Amino acid sequence: MNCFAGLINLGELYLQTNQIATLHSKFFKNLSKLRGIYLNENNLKVLPREVFKFNKNLEKLGLGTNQLEKNDEKLFDDLKNLKWIDLRENKCIDEEFGDYNTKSNLNLLQLKRNVRKYCR
Repeated sequence: MNCFAGLINLGELYLQTNQIATLHSKFFKNLSKLRGIYLNENNLKVLPREVFKFNKNLEKLGLGTNQLEKNDEKLFDDLKNLKWIDLRENKCIDEEFGDYNTKSNLNLLQLKRNVRKYCR
């Protein structure tokens, strides 16, 4: 099931404040032209490793104000054009949460108010 199947030209997707707790690894599969995904203010705890695999044009990713903890270090590997990541107000964002350090195009990384005491 893919509720976005017919929206192949969609450039931005706003899904804030929807109480989303989980995402299937192919949730954004048919949205290869997306430049922005905004999932702020949901209940996400873990993101599947390949959830953004089909979104190579992604420039902005909003994940702030969720419950995100440790995720796969290769989570952002396919996002070579990523310029902006909002990870503020999550449970644990540290060096083990995806390797955003290798993103040379990145010009904004929002990490404020993360609870680091849970990090190992």
